[in-house]
Amino acid sequence: MIISKELIDHWRRNLPIDVHSGLHHNRTLTQTEARDLVDALESWWLVEQLRANEGDEVHILCDNPDFNGQPNCAIEVMTLESLDNSFRFVGDTLLECLRKALAARKP
Repeated sequence: MIISKELIDHWRRNLPIDVHSGLHHNRTLTQTEARDLVDALESWWLVEQLRANEGDEVHILCDNPDFNGQPNCAIEVMTLESLDNSFRFVGDTLLECLRKALAARKP
């Protein structure tokens, strides 16, 4: 299955999701499980978009555990064109950081 932004948006609009696993009987994911699954799929899709060009890198930084009012998550993106410069994006979640980075890349 090829994951696309359209498929992710479809899943997000149609929660909960029925799943089948070789380890469990068919069941419907809880709303939280389904949302977490779709968030994880979207996060990976965004990483793939951000590193699609040759030489582009995405660095996922460790979470901020200090509860000091700073954002919890950060990523750095480096493009082949920027060479020595990386661009940092911060947010409360990894997904928020990745969305900001892709939005900044779009012309």
